[in-house]
Amino acid sequence: MELSKQTTAAAEVLKTAIRDPMTPDQIIDRHTATLGWREDDPAVARSMTLIGQRGSLAEIATPAAVVDLDIAVANIETMRDRLAGHGIALRPHAKTHKSAAFAELQQHFGAVGNCCAKLGEAEALTHAGVENILITSPVVNPSTLTRIAALVMSAPSTTVVVSHSTHIQLLGEV
Repeated sequence: MELSKQTTAAAEVLKTAIRDPMTPDQIIDRHTATLGWREDDPAVARSMTLIGQRGSLAEIATPAAVVDLDIAVANIETMRDRLAGHGIALRPHAKTHKSAAFAELQQHFGAVGNCCAKLGEAEALTHAGVENILITSPVVNPSTLTRIAALVMSAPSTTVVVSHSTHIQLLGEV
């Protein structure tokens, strides 16, 4: 799979930045900047003026992710703390947000990684610099096995669920 120059450059910026401690706002800002989100874009600028305005939700151009970052971080920390109290590590499913920024935010606040049901989701997250991805659906299609092998070579912290010993053998042959 060939990536665009913009995607490749963004992934490199993110890989470097992930190693540095950041605030939640810095994490979100970095991801939105690498995706070309700009406050001088008329639609974005208009939406920015609506933040905090009573009844403004209906005015925001869709599709749009509207998130209270403080509440999101508090929820991540609450889930992490509740599970840690039982000796369980948090590894949320990325299908709920499909966002590299949120996957990184979850890991920044204590998740050990993220789950992806589909290989394409895992590829998108790892290309954005997110590590520690677990692909939860067994993959046995030969063309998909090749993609998994390429993904694991570029993102060694990626793991894959298998449901039968033959899947292990097939993965070993790729």
